[in-house]
Amino acid sequence: MRRKHPWNTQDFNSLLRTNVSPALPTGDRELAIHHEKGRLDSVVETLLHLAMLTRLGIIKKSQSEKVSIGPARYQSMHSTDENQAAHRLPGQILIDGEPPSHWVINLRSMFADEDTALLIAARLNGLFNVTDDLPLIYNKVDSRLERNGLKTGFLLSARSVMECTEEEESQMLDIVSCAYQIYVNHAKESFLKSELRLAQKIQRAKNNTDSIIIQLKITSLEEEVLKTHIPKSLGKEFISYLESCYA
Repeated sequence: MRRKHPWNTQDFNSLLRTNVSPALPTGDRELAIHHEKGRLDSVVETLLHLAMLTRLGIIKKSQSEKVSIGPARYQSMHSTDENQAAHRLPGQILIDGEPPSHWVINLRSMFADEDTALLIAARLNGLFNVTDDLPLIYNKVDSRLERNGLKTGFLLSARSVMECTEEEESQMLDIVSCAYQIYVNHAKESFLKSELRLAQKIQRAKNNTDSIIIQLKITSLEEEVLKTHIPKSLGKEFISYLESCYA
């Protein structure tokens, strides 16, 4: 049986109205939108890099079975005050246990020049390390989403771009668009699972539900971004630029 969305009822609809206490402050709404847009943009650019590295033979198609996802290893910035540094990407993609930048550096002789390889490796590390300086509650939302499907979606989409055929390699936009849709489908399921879980916690809690309601509102807002945002890197202009970086 298809699961009901947790706020198809009037009770849960009322929880999401901004005029219901606790309301999500305007600043937090902007943070949630910025964080989710950054996540989606980073996912697409990472997939583009993996597709380019596969095309060049830096990453072998046979290695797609050895792709895994682990926790983030580094972060680009420290948090301020009582905030936490929240990574944009759902996890660290590993190929034979090593990050993509490892293969770029080790096989840098396959690039036109060493500087190109070093810059690409740095950019890859930057994508996996980038964080947003956010209140603790955002990391709680992220962790739940990652457990419920974001990690799996990111892993499967990464494998997808590495498994493309030689005939498909020239169609970079199509390859990455299909892989991104794999991520989006898993992300949608993740948001639904997370919202159901939060809704259940609110129903069972007798008091002190403010934090849970805020998490629910953040999750709902980020879900709307997932449905409407078109990543800036998912376009011919950006792909042409990236291809020129690898030339």
